[in-house]
Amino acid sequence: EGRGSNALAISGVTAVLQYFLNHVYTNSPLAVLGTVKISAVAPDLVPVAASSGSNNPLQVNVFMHQVTLNAAWRNVGLASLAPDGSTPLKNPPLALDLHYLLTAYAAEDTEAEALLGYAVTMLHENPVLPRSQIRTALQNLSAAFPDNPLKGLLQFSGLADQIETIKITPATLGREELAWLWTALKADYRPTFP
Repeated sequence: EGRGSNALAISGVTAVLQYFLNHVYTNSPLAVLGTVKISAVAPDLVPVAASSGSNNPLQVNVFMHQVTLNAAWRNVGLASLAPDGSTPLKNPPLALDLHYLLTAYAAEDTEAEALLGYAVTMLHENPVLPRSQIRTALQNLSAAFPDNPLKGLLQFSGLADQIETIKITPATLGREELAWLWTALKADYRPTFP
Protein backbone atom coordinates (compact mmCIF):
# COMPACT_ATOMS: atom_id res chain seq x y z
CA GLU A 1 0.00 0.00 0.00
CA GLY A 2 1.14 3.55 -0.68
CA ARG A 3 3.82 2.50 -3.17
CA GLY A 4 2.09 4.14 -6.07
CA SER A 5 1.66 2.73 -9.52
CA ASN A 6 4.22 1.41 -11.95
CA ALA A 7 4.72 1.54 -15.72
CA LEU A 8 1.64 -0.67 -16.27
CA ALA A 9 -0.66 1.96 -14.75
CA ILE A 10 -1.50 3.56 -18.11
CA SER A 11 -2.55 0.20 -19.52
CA GLY A 12 -4.37 -0.47 -16.24
CA VAL A 13 -6.51 2.65 -16.60
CA THR A 14 -7.59 1.56 -20.07
CA ALA A 15 -8.38 -1.94 -18.78
CA VAL A 16 -10.43 -0.52 -15.89
CA LEU A 17 -12.43 1.62 -18.31
CA GLN A 18 -13.00 -1.43 -20.53
CA TYR A 19 -14.13 -3.47 -17.53
CA PHE A 20 -16.72 -0.95 -16.37
CA LEU A 21 -17.98 -0.27 -19.90
CA ASN A 22 -18.46 -4.02 -20.29
CA HIS A 23 -20.70 -4.01 -17.20
CA VAL A 24 -22.76 -1.15 -18.60
CA TYR A 25 -23.89 -3.16 -21.60
CA THR A 26 -24.28 -6.47 -19.79
CA ASN A 27 -26.65 -4.86 -17.28
CA SER A 28 -28.58 -2.45 -19.52
CA PRO A 29 -31.70 -2.69 -21.68
CA LEU A 30 -29.28 -2.83 -24.63
CA ALA A 31 -28.46 -6.41 -23.62
CA VAL A 32 -31.47 -7.45 -25.75
CA LEU A 33 -29.51 -6.32 -28.83
CA GLY A 34 -26.86 -8.95 -28.19
CA THR A 35 -23.25 -8.89 -27.11
CA VAL A 36 -21.43 -5.58 -27.17
CA LYS A 37 -17.69 -5.95 -27.70
CA ILE A 38 -15.56 -3.49 -25.73
CA SER A 39 -12.20 -2.90 -27.38
CA ALA A 40 -9.22 -0.64 -26.71
CA VAL A 41 -7.45 -0.30 -30.04
CA ALA A 42 -6.81 2.47 -32.54
CA PRO A 43 -9.99 3.17 -34.56
CA ASP A 44 -8.33 2.07 -37.80
CA LEU A 45 -7.92 -1.40 -36.24
CA VAL A 46 -11.60 -1.83 -35.40
CA PRO A 47 -12.85 -4.52 -37.79
CA VAL A 48 -15.13 -3.35 -40.57
CA ALA A 49 -17.54 -6.08 -39.44
CA ALA A 50 -19.13 -3.41 -37.26
CA SER A 51 -20.52 -1.78 -40.40
CA SER A 52 -21.08 -4.87 -42.56
CA GLY A 53 -23.90 -6.52 -40.65
CA SER A 54 -21.87 -9.45 -39.28
CA ASN A 55 -22.98 -11.60 -36.36
CA ASN A 56 -21.57 -9.17 -33.76
CA PRO A 57 -22.02 -5.64 -35.11
CA LEU A 58 -22.13 -3.83 -31.74
CA GLN A 59 -18.83 -2.48 -30.47
CA VAL A 60 -17.58 0.30 -28.23
CA ASN A 61 -13.94 1.26 -28.50
CA VAL A 62 -11.98 3.22 -25.90
CA PHE A 63 -8.81 4.58 -27.51
CA MET A 64 -6.14 6.55 -25.65
CA HIS A 65 -4.96 9.08 -28.21
CA GLN A 66 -2.77 11.33 -26.06
CA VAL A 67 -0.84 11.43 -22.76
CA THR A 68 -0.01 14.77 -21.14
CA LEU A 69 1.52 15.86 -17.84
CA ASN A 70 -1.06 16.91 -15.27
CA ALA A 71 -0.57 20.67 -14.85
CA ALA A 72 -2.02 20.83 -11.32
CA TRP A 73 0.38 18.24 -9.91
CA ARG A 74 3.36 19.79 -11.69
CA ASN A 75 2.84 23.12 -9.92
CA VAL A 76 1.91 22.06 -6.41
CA GLY A 77 4.20 21.45 -3.44
CA LEU A 78 4.18 17.68 -3.23
CA ALA A 79 3.87 15.71 -0.03
CA SER A 80 7.08 14.27 1.39
CA LEU A 81 5.30 11.07 2.49
CA ALA A 82 3.26 8.51 0.55
CA PRO A 83 -0.43 7.92 1.38
CA ASP A 84 0.49 5.32 4.05
CA GLY A 85 2.01 8.17 6.12
CA SER A 86 5.41 6.58 6.66
CA THR A 87 7.02 5.85 3.29
CA PRO A 88 9.22 8.78 2.20
CA LEU A 89 8.82 9.95 -1.37
CA LYS A 90 12.11 10.25 -3.21
CA ASN A 91 10.77 11.57 -6.52
CA PRO A 92 7.63 13.54 -7.14
CA PRO A 93 4.90 11.34 -8.62
CA LEU A 94 4.55 11.23 -12.38
CA ALA A 95 1.03 12.62 -12.71
CA LEU A 96 -0.49 12.12 -16.14
CA ASP A 97 -3.69 12.96 -17.94
CA LEU A 98 -4.80 10.26 -20.36
CA HIS A 99 -6.96 11.47 -23.25
CA TYR A 100 -9.43 8.99 -24.73
CA LEU A 101 -11.86 8.78 -27.59
CA LEU A 102 -14.92 6.69 -26.82
CA THR A 103 -16.46 5.50 -30.10
CA ALA A 104 -19.58 3.45 -30.83
CA TYR A 105 -19.94 1.09 -33.81
CA ALA A 106 -23.21 -0.48 -34.94
CA ALA A 107 -24.87 -1.57 -38.17
CA GLU A 108 -28.50 -0.57 -37.53
CA ASP A 109 -30.34 2.74 -37.08
CA THR A 110 -29.87 4.46 -33.70
CA GLU A 111 -27.82 1.61 -32.15
CA ALA A 112 -24.51 3.50 -32.14
CA GLU A 113 -26.18 6.48 -30.47
CA ALA A 114 -27.70 4.22 -27.80
CA LEU A 115 -24.33 2.57 -27.16
CA LEU A 116 -22.64 5.94 -26.82
CA GLY A 117 -25.44 7.24 -24.58
CA TYR A 118 -25.02 4.42 -22.06
CA ALA A 119 -21.23 4.83 -22.01
CA VAL A 120 -21.36 8.61 -21.54
CA THR A 121 -23.95 8.20 -18.76
CA MET A 122 -21.70 5.72 -16.93
CA LEU A 123 -18.72 8.06 -17.18
CA HIS A 124 -20.82 11.02 -16.00
CA GLU A 125 -22.24 9.10 -13.03
CA ASN A 126 -18.81 7.79 -11.96
CA PRO A 127 -16.41 10.75 -12.19
CA VAL A 128 -14.07 9.21 -9.60
CA LEU A 129 -13.28 5.49 -9.50
CA PRO A 130 -12.70 4.32 -5.90
CA ARG A 131 -9.66 2.20 -5.13
CA SER A 132 -11.83 -0.81 -4.27
CA GLN A 133 -13.48 -0.70 -7.71
CA ILE A 134 -10.11 -0.37 -9.44
CA ARG A 135 -8.87 -3.46 -7.56
CA THR A 136 -12.03 -5.40 -8.42
CA ALA A 137 -11.75 -4.51 -12.11
CA LEU A 138 -8.09 -5.51 -12.37
CA GLN A 139 -8.55 -8.74 -10.37
CA ASN A 140 -11.51 -9.80 -12.56
CA LEU A 141 -9.97 -8.79 -15.87
CA SER A 142 -9.14 -12.38 -16.85
CA ALA A 143 -12.80 -13.42 -16.72
CA ALA A 144 -14.11 -10.31 -18.49
CA PHE A 145 -11.38 -10.06 -21.15
CA PRO A 146 -9.65 -13.45 -21.50
CA ASP A 147 -7.88 -12.32 -24.70
CA ASN A 148 -6.12 -9.39 -23.01
CA PRO A 149 -2.40 -10.29 -23.13
CA LEU A 150 -1.69 -8.32 -19.92
CA LYS A 151 -4.68 -9.57 -17.91
CA GLY A 152 -2.51 -11.33 -15.32
CA LEU A 153 0.01 -8.51 -14.92
CA LEU A 154 -2.28 -5.49 -14.63
CA GLN A 155 -3.50 -6.40 -11.15
CA PHE A 156 0.10 -5.77 -10.01
CA SER A 157 0.25 -2.29 -11.58
CA GLY A 158 -0.30 -0.55 -8.23
CA LEU A 159 -3.03 1.51 -9.88
CA ALA A 160 -5.31 1.28 -6.85
CA ASP A 161 -2.46 2.36 -4.53
CA GLN A 162 -1.35 5.52 -6.30
CA ILE A 163 -1.63 8.92 -4.63
CA GLU A 164 -4.48 10.12 -6.86
CA THR A 165 -7.53 8.09 -7.80
CA ILE A 166 -8.76 7.80 -11.37
CA LYS A 167 -10.86 10.85 -12.24
CA ILE A 168 -12.96 11.01 -15.39
CA THR A 169 -13.44 14.43 -16.98
CA PRO A 170 -15.08 15.04 -20.36
CA ALA A 171 -12.82 16.83 -22.81
CA THR A 172 -13.85 19.65 -25.08
CA LEU A 173 -12.63 19.11 -28.61
CA GLY A 174 -13.73 21.44 -31.35
CA ARG A 175 -15.09 20.17 -34.63
CA GLU A 176 -11.81 20.89 -36.42
CA GLU A 177 -9.68 19.13 -33.79
CA LEU A 178 -11.94 16.07 -33.81
CA ALA A 179 -11.91 16.00 -37.62
CA TRP A 180 -8.11 16.28 -37.60
CA LEU A 181 -7.84 13.36 -35.15
CA TRP A 182 -10.02 11.11 -37.30
CA THR A 183 -8.11 12.11 -40.43
CA ALA A 184 -4.80 11.35 -38.70
CA LEU A 185 -6.19 7.98 -37.55
CA LYS A 186 -7.12 7.12 -41.15
CA ALA A 187 -10.45 5.67 -40.06
CA ASP A 188 -14.05 6.43 -40.97
CA TYR A 189 -15.66 8.75 -38.46
CA ARG A 190 -18.14 7.21 -36.02
CA PRO A 191 -20.10 8.74 -33.10
CA THR A 192 -17.40 9.72 -30.61
CA PHE A 193 -17.13 11.21 -27.13
CA PRO A 194 -13.75 12.67 -26.12
